[in-house]
Amino acid sequence: MNNRIKYLYIIWSIFMLLTCYVFGARHDYLAYLNHWNLLLEGKNSWATNETNVGHNAYGPFHSFSAYLLIFGTLGPKFFQAILFLIANYVLLKELIKNNFFLEKNNLAFYLLAIPGNFLIIVFSFILGVNDTLVASIILFAVLLRLDEKNYFAGFLIGFAALLKYFPLFLLPFFALKKEKKLEWKVVISGLITIIVGLLFSLYMWGDGFVNSIIYGSARDPKTLSILKAISQTFNIDQLGETGKYIWDLILKYNFIFVCVSVGVVFLISLKLNLHFLVAAILGLWTVLLVYKVGHANFYLTWLMMVMSLSLIENKNKDSVLLQACCYPFMIFLSIYAWGFVFGTDGYTNESSFIRDIVGYVSFYLGFGGIIYFFLARKK
Repeated sequence: MNNRIKYLYIIWSIFMLLTCYVFGARHDYLAYLNHWNLLLEGKNSWATNETNVGHNAYGPFHSFSAYLLIFGTLGPKFFQAILFLIANYVLLKELIKNNFFLEKNNLAFYLLAIPGNFLIIVFSFILGVNDTLVASIILFAVLLRLDEKNYFAGFLIGFAALLKYFPLFLLPFFALKKEKKLEWKVVISGLITIIVGLLFSLYMWGDGFVNSIIYGSARDPKTLSILKAISQTFNIDQLGETGKYIWDLILKYNFIFVCVSVGVVFLISLKLNLHFLVAAILGLWTVLLVYKVGHANFYLTWLMMVMSLSLIENKNKDSVLLQACCYPFMIFLSIYAWGFVFGTDGYTNESSFIRDIVGYVSFYLGFGGIIYFFLARKK
């Protein structure tokens, strides 16, 4: 049984690499190519004023992928796809070691979470978004933290935050340990990695990366954000001056709302003495639900962490309960991703109404899962 699962995973991996090649460069990957080519030309890859390229909303280490273009246009795409497949193969071996697949229900959960989830198929292998690389790094960080290799776990979280900034929120959660204490090795190594990385970027390319932070905080609400849904289904202009002022504050200071929300989840997790991985999943889930730029590809990291719950030693009730709470949202993400490429025209034209209202589904289904976890945990 276990060997058969490994062989099937290898076959699926080969098929995914073929998918990478067949679909080529498209969607956000085309913008990546523009950024990377700017870098190779000796220009600022975050510059948008004098160049006809899209905004670069990514961290400084995203730029290093430019050097993989020596292997061709799809070099960076294949690199992150292969790393993702390797990371998940390591996860698969750990699951087998923990006798995870002895229960048929667990096999179904794995198939839904990884090889059968269209979020992974679409965004990692068809579109080649850089969240694929972030998800792989965070998965390795989870494995290292479970193995008490705390300095290395913190380093990887810091490195991931230099690709896309949101993994920074994971640092305090990964530092949680038993008896309501913190493992400061994780936080220290993570912060040092980020500081050194930013200083290195400052030396190499100047302060251009600051533009990505400013741009990220100034962006309009996107698809899976409830703020996007509200702005599309209600006429904000009819709220009056006071209403519009409050709405503008919510958008302008969305980052503060995110920090407060994740801070509340962290304090609750600390008080309840939750396992670091359980807390981290709840924390990241909260970040992605509250953050106004609601892109589905951000959830690749969340999905890898949910699957890793099965690795918790002496699997506790919290991990079992949380996986069950995540089940509906995992199905939702898969259906949404399928529709993005195969079921519609990218949720534009005739299907644009889905883009306008899907934020409600994401928000209520997501926070419904989080609230149910805490309520069910009391019983």
